[in-house]
Amino acid sequence: ALSESPHYVTALSEVLDLPQPTVSRHLSMLRQRSLVKCERNGTAMVYRIADERIMDVLETMRGLLRDIVDEAARSLET
Repeated sequence: ALSESPHYVTALSEVLDLPQPTVSRHLSMLRQRSLVKCERNGTAMVYRIADERIMDVLETMRGLLRDIVDEAARSLET
């Protein structure tokens, strides 16, 4: 969701189908590690990806993990 545009915690909670406190806690950890940034809008916080290169890294990791799983599945077939 954040890869597309900045979001409020409540919107992320709905999209992810997770309780708001859980999403807030995860976002706090990501912010402490400089992976997301936030800004206050009234009483609410809006979160966004800190650096677009993060999404490139995540996509690379997804591809790597997909390859590993595919290879493991092929080895089970033989």
